Amino acid sequence: MTTKIAIIGIDGSGKTTLINKLEKRLILNGYAVKKCSYKQHNYTILEEYSSKFFITQEMRMYASFFDFLSTFSEAKDVDFILWDRFIFCILAYYRALKISSSETLSHLIQNFMPDYIYYLDIPVNSAIKRLKNRGPVKPLENAEFLSKVQKEYKKICKKYPIYILDALQDPQYLTDAIFSQIKRSR
Repeated sequence: MTTKIAIIGIDGSGKTTLINKLEKRLILNGYAVKKCSYKQHNYTILEEYSSKFFITQEMRMYASFFDFLSTFSEAKDVDFILWDRFIFCILAYYRALKISSSETLSHLIQNFMPDYIYYLDIPVNSAIKRLKNRGPVKPLENAEFLSKVQKEYKKICKKYPIYILDALQDPQYLTDAIFSQIKRSR
């Protein structure tokens, strides 16, 4: 049986770092792992046509969602699927942009719910420092917007069974904690 794990959080919280460490740890322990990261294939195609057609924000949200699904469909015959982001990321960011999500999206979340979801909680100013160290900061990677996204994540964390981790902890410590938890339940 495949165990699905998702790591979520605002930009700069350490999602990719933690996923990469967890992937290595699981592989070293003999597990077959598929890492799924968010690709913007459908979203990019949609944006290419936005000058020719009227594209709504809801269409953009669904394009993002189908990009997520395409990575999931590639994962076959593995012990673990590791999601670097999850549908909740799409949900939090679009809600922060004041774009409503439909009941359909909520229904789809239920059908693809991971076995474990970890939210990396980080002060926004710390996330901004990490983002600046990583390279040029994107337009939505600013304190005001990330604070809004973080508020949306906190609402999501109250609604769904999500483990909240302190993203300021050492990534190896977090990896060990997650590995111990999933190993106990297998």
